[in-house]
Amino acid sequence: MQKRLAQIHAPGVRGNIQARDYFGNQVSDGTHRAIYLTDFDDFISNVIDNVTKVFDKEIAEAPENEKVQWRALKEDLVGKDGTYRQINVADA
Repeated sequence: MQKRLAQIHAPGVRGNIQARDYFGNQVSDGTHRAIYLTDFDDFISNVIDNVTKVFDKEIAEAPENEKVQWRALKEDLVGKDGTYRQINVADA
């Protein structure tokens, strides 16, 4: 790993002046080697549907005294403001 990182950051390595970003904009002038990440805020994690199905199954099979906790955990993770809904593509 250290060897590869040394190669990437070697002073003689120049940026690819043909490089383009996701939108087709030129991203390098051939001199600088910086990468700027931006998040896709409108992206919704593709695991939310699967996690929701798992929670629905667990809630249906859980004893009555545990259903409240399962519903609260489901809401915390995949609900309207859940943690999984804050995951984006780059996570920059």
